Amino acid sequence: MDAKSNSRDGLFERTGQIIYGDRFIGRNFEINEIRKFVVDNRANVAIVGMPRIGKSSLAWQALMSCKEMLIRDHKLIPVYIDVSAINSKELFFARMVSKVVRELSKVNHENQDEEWKSNLKHLNHMARCIESDDLASLNNDFYDFFEDFYQLTSYQIVYILDEFDKAQNIFDASDFLLLRETAYIPETNLSYVTISRKSIKEIETKDKQNLSNFHGTFNKYIHLNVFSSEDMDSYWRRIESRITFTNTEKENIVYIAGRHPLFLDLCCLQTTSTPDVSIIGSANLREKLYDEFDQIIDMLDEKGLLSTTKQVIIGPPQNIDKQKIDKLLDFGFLNVVKACKKASLLSTTCNDPEEESYILFSDYFTQLFYFKFFLDIDYWPQWNMTENKLREIVEIFLEGRYGKNWMNIIEQENCSDSDWMERWKILVERFAKNKKIFFQSTISSPVIVAETGEIYYQFIKKYWNIWFSQIFTPIKDNELVFSNSTISISNRSWEEIFGFLMKVRRPFAHTNTYILSKEDEIVAKGYCELVLNKIAKWEDSGMRPSPIANQNTSLVGTINSDRNRILTTSSPAYIIDRVNGFLSGYSPDVYSYTTGEKVKFDLYETVNPRTGLPFSFAVNVRPYNA
Repeated sequence: MDAKSNSRDGLFERTGQIIYGDRFIGRNFEINEIRKFVVDNRANVAIVGMPRIGKSSLAWQALMSCKEMLIRDHKLIPVYIDVSAINSKELFFARMVSKVVRELSKVNHENQDEEWKSNLKHLNHMARCIESDDLASLNNDFYDFFEDFYQLTSYQIVYILDEFDKAQNIFDASDFLLLRETAYIPETNLSYVTISRKSIKEIETKDKQNLSNFHGTFNKYIHLNVFSSEDMDSYWRRIESRITFTNTEKENIVYIAGRHPLFLDLCCLQTTSTPDVSIIGSANLREKLYDEFDQIIDMLDEKGLLSTTKQVIIGPPQNIDKQKIDKLLDFGFLNVVKACKKASLLSTTCNDPEEESYILFSDYFTQLFYFKFFLDIDYWPQWNMTENKLREIVEIFLEGRYGKNWMNIIEQENCSDSDWMERWKILVERFAKNKKIFFQSTISSPVIVAETGEIYYQFIKKYWNIWFSQIFTPIKDNELVFSNSTISISNRSWEEIFGFLMKVRRPFAHTNTYILSKEDEIVAKGYCELVLNKIAKWEDSGMRPSPIANQNTSLVGTINSDRNRILTTSSPAYIIDRVNGFLSGYSPDVYSYTTGEKVKFDLYETVNPRTGLPFSFAVNVRPYNA
């Protein structure tokens, strides 16, 4: 980063506050729309968007920054009110009248004669009366004030109501109706520009039986999104007129912030403050980003959009509402990208790289969201329990068989299996990203970041003969039951079951949408119940995997003439398990063992159901040199 002559003084002034004037970037279309509807047509405008996206700054730049011109040339007085600082309806309405009277007193009226002064005195008196009004007389006095205001001054008023979501807590239906009528009837001629996270309809319908239809008076909704490409060009032109960032620094800033105005400023400011330190390495910046992101998550939860976001980013999809996806796109919270882009971000795989899918507004926040929620699929508790139980038994197997250093051992053991190693590399990358991105993470191994299909193909199937076949035993007819009796599936193998669950697990794409049908959801629930029941039976049996001798080698013995026992010098003969005794490709039907031939084998430890004592079978038998 090279500092230019003017340095960065004032470059990030008012970051996180209302920005206007030269500090305000872009949004030309939105500004023109607000002025067209409010100034030219005296219409109501609602600005809606996620937290900290620049809603207040947009309204201020469009109207308050040119207040003198609006008053002089258009006889329009803009009045700004922060609703979040108001705790009662009485105070809100009193603030409306007192602020506009104060603004009127500042107006340099061309004929400030005795009549003007008398009118101003009259309006001041009315405002004080309203401030002391009880609820019974408030409405009439409120109407009278604005009728008199317009008749006596010929000025019109536009109220900019910031943080209007607060109205949901302090208003009832009659209060919204009061605002509606002041905007609707010609005698008062008020206009409103509201700034909120929710739509006006959502705000005024906390009691669904009391709908005032205030939202019906709004002619224009502006869903404020992240910066456009043109806005980004303007942003970088302004920044680089004072400071030059390297390409790597700009890439890191965009990786974290995307096109989000506040996050761009925070990241640029951090880069200029500590140019030799990784942006995300700053604890101060991380704390700010986490806090701001939590506010966005709270908003999504409050608007009923969090579950949909989890389903399209993490999966599995269960009850996705297309209208909610459209809202998330309007907010700029979701972006449409190629599936390969998303797979690269999250270190996952995709069937069709060119298929379209969803990520969040920045790469960093996509990863943060994924790692924050992927272990907590709260909208489908049964699935959440199934996947976490599968992770648990895999870790039990790996630690029980290989010890605490199991990661290095299984890598050595599978180094010649290119497919396994490729999948393992993806899991390790995802595990590393989790540690880097989500600093609060307590994830202990790559197994915990594995999804259903990866758990099966990477671990359960790989070590099926050695251990997992003892948990996932053949399925009996009465073990697979679906909540809908018309669904009947027979002769379904574990490979098919886990394959189906893997298909369900992947979040759906944008164009070739896989939305879970009701029947598939019932089947998935039945399979989850089956998996959980099998694991529960295994837990009740008390079986645990036996460690390998020396933690990294198989046992050695000789095979008997009947090919059903292994003889060793240090222990009694081990019975060869009838189902999983021989490694694939080395059963006596395929390979001719000679009596007394030296072989390698592993142990599977179980419990004798009659005596309750430990009992070991030989499994995975193969020729010594295999």
